Amino acid sequence: MAALPRIRPADAGLSSRAVLDLLDDVAASGIELHSLQVLRGGAVAVEGHWAPYRRELPHLLYSLSKSFTSTAIGFAVEEGRCSIDDRLVDLLAPWAPPEPSERVAAMTLRHALTMSTGHTIDPIFPVLGWTAEHPDGDWLTCFLDLEPGNDPGSIFTYDQLATYCLSRVITATTGERLLDYLRPRLLDPLGIDVAHWIGDRHGHDLGFSGLHVTPDAIARFGRLVADAGRWEGRQLVPAAWLAAATSPQVPNDRAHRAPGDLEANPDWMQGYGYQFWMCRRGYRADGALGQFCVVWPDEDVVIATTAATEDMQGLLDRFEAHLVPGLGTSTSGEDDRLAERLAGLTLTPAADVGGPAEVVAASNDGSGAARRLRSVTLRPDGDGWTLDLEMRAGSGALPVGRGRWCDGAWPADPPQPVATSGGWAGDGTFTADVAFLQSPHHLLLTIDPAAGTVSPRWPAFPLHGSDPADFAVG
Repeated sequence: MAALPRIRPADAGLSSRAVLDLLDDVAASGIELHSLQVLRGGAVAVEGHWAPYRRELPHLLYSLSKSFTSTAIGFAVEEGRCSIDDRLVDLLAPWAPPEPSERVAAMTLRHALTMSTGHTIDPIFPVLGWTAEHPDGDWLTCFLDLEPGNDPGSIFTYDQLATYCLSRVITATTGERLLDYLRPRLLDPLGIDVAHWIGDRHGHDLGFSGLHVTPDAIARFGRLVADAGRWEGRQLVPAAWLAAATSPQVPNDRAHRAPGDLEANPDWMQGYGYQFWMCRRGYRADGALGQFCVVWPDEDVVIATTAATEDMQGLLDRFEAHLVPGLGTSTSGEDDRLAERLAGLTLTPAADVGGPAEVVAASNDGSGAARRLRSVTLRPDGDGWTLDLEMRAGSGALPVGRGRWCDGAWPADPPQPVATSGGWAGDGTFTADVAFLQSPHHLLLTIDPAAGTVSPRWPAFPLHGSDPADFAVG
C-alpha cells in the first residue's frame, strides 16, 4: 500500500506552533486521543499516535462506519441496483409485513440515508427488546413493523436501524455482504487492505457501526471525499453522490427533532446529509468517543482521529480554536520540535504508590463487565507484574507494566491485542488498566486483596457488549 504523501507543516501553510498548542490543550483537557492526522492539499502535514496505540492496528470506528455505508449505497445507485426514492418495504420485501402501515410503507431509501424515517426514538432500543423475545428473529422484521411516530421526512432522529437497512439493501440487491461489496469498489483502490466489520447474529454487517480500519484508512477516506471522489486520477466515487451526501439534506436543529431529543451540541444541529454530519465549518463522518473524519473544504483540510472521549464537541472546538488561526501563518522554526513531540506521544500509564510483593488471587465480583472472566491472579514479575486470567473457557496471561505499557493479548476468539499498565493505590487495592488497542476502550481491573475480589469496569461502556469477546475482531 503506497503511503499518503507527507509534507512538513510549513510546506502545508500550517503553523507548527498552532499544532503544539492544540496538543497542549488536548492534554490539559483530559481528552484521550489515540491518533491524529491533519492533511492539507491531500498530503499529511501532521501525524501522531499515542502509545500504546499504533498506526498499523485497525481501530473501531463506531458510527464513522455509517459514512462508508452511505458510499456503498452511492455505488449501488450508480450501478442501477436501487434508487434513493425506492421504498424500503420493496427493497426489503421478504422481511416486510404483508400490509405495512401507511407510514412504514412511505419510508424510502432517502429517508434511511437522512435519518428521517419518522421515528421519534432510535428504533435500536425497541428492536433489541424484541430480539430478546425472538432470539432467532431478524431485526428487519421488527423494524419494518414498527410504527413511526411521525410522517417520514418530517423530523430527524438519530436512527441506527435506518443505517442497518442500508447495509441490508446492499446485500438484498447485490447478494454480497456490505464489506465484500465495498472491497473492490472502495477499499482496494484506496489501499485499505485491513478492514473488519462486526455483524449481527445472522452474519449481516451492521452498517451503522462495527467497521475497523487503521487511522491511515480514515485519512485516505477523508482525502477521497474532500477530492469529490477522485483518487489518483480516477473518479472512484460519483462526484454528484458525494456532493449530495456531504450537503445538508434535512435540518436537524431542535425544531426538527422529537420533543424528547435534548441535543444541545451546536455541531450536531447544523444539518444532516447522507450519513454525514454538517458542521459549523465543513462536514464530518463521526463515531462515538471521538472517531472523526472532518473535512474543511474552504481550507483544504482533512482531520482524522481515533480517540476515547465523551467531549466530542470539545474536541471539534479545539480543532477550530487552534488550527484555523494556524493556517497561513507558517512557523517553520518549530517543525522539528513538533516532529519530536509527535514521535513521543503516549497515554499516561497507571500510577503506583507501592504495595506488597506477593501473589494475590481474586474472584470476579460480578460487576457486569467482562462477564467471561472468572478470576485473576496477580504475581510480581521483574519490574512489573503478570496477571493470570481464568475465563469461562480457557485462560491467559497479561504482562502488566509499572509506569509503562506492556503489550499482550486478551483471551478471546480471536485473541485481542491489548496493552496493560498497573499499580497499587493508597487504599491497598491494585488496578490494572487494560487498553484494547483495536477499540477506544479501557477495562479497569481493580483487585481488593482483603476481599479477595476483582472488579472489572469500563470507564466508557462499549456499545457492542459488556465483555471483550463481544466485540472481538480479527
